[in-house]
Amino acid sequence: MTISVVFDPPLPTDTPAEFNVKAFALVGDLNTWSTQANALPGEVATNLSALLASGTVPGSFTTLSAATTVTLNNAGAYSIKDVAGAVRAVLGLSSGDELILQNTSGDDGGPIYINSKPAGGNTITCAADGAVTIPGAVHEGTIAAITTATYAATSSTRHLVANYAGTVTLTLPSASPAGRVINVKTVLNQAVVSASANVYPLNSGTLGTAILAATAGRWAMLVSDGTHWSTMAGN
Repeated sequence: MTISVVFDPPLPTDTPAEFNVKAFALVGDLNTWSTQANALPGEVATNLSALLASGTVPGSFTTLSAATTVTLNNAGAYSIKDVAGAVRAVLGLSSGDELILQNTSGDDGGPIYINSKPAGGNTITCAADGAVTIPGAVHEGTIAAITTATYAATSSTRHLVANYAGTVTLTLPSASPAGRVINVKTVLNQAVVSASANVYPLNSGTLGTAILAATAGRWAMLVSDGTHWSTMAGN
């Protein structure tokens, strides 16, 4: 919105008649001006939100205070600077919507600290050499019971227990990224197989569908290599 009002204020040198005309006109113009001026902040906020949401603001910066929500709209790197303007970390999204946090402190990148208790304790440290230090217990997800002939595991699946009176066909999630782990166990004399030939057995380099033999108590730990699943431990 454009403020269209141009004031022509009365002057001491005006005649009484001119002064009165200008004064009344000024009062009328103030109503229009206030309406237009009050509408500006809302319009600016709307336009700014649309611009930021488009992700087309190169080099823009925001100073964050407490309890601030930051929305990353596009894949790419977002610099985090200290009050002196030095880049201390890089926060970003990959094309696969994976969150990336990189510490730029020092030549080797430096460690990243994730503090779950600001009052003191339980700081997860990701060192520059890749080592991760986690104080306390690590919770690796809940156990999902399979009681049907088919089961589709998700990217958050961690532990599976087959308890179905028949062969269980398991649809494994994507093996990407590499390093995903799924533990599978059967408590009945029933086999567990993959819906696709995407599993390396414990003692072979040939892909197949077999995961567990039809013997109660059999278990296997599957680890993804980015494309397939490898049986890394089991019985």
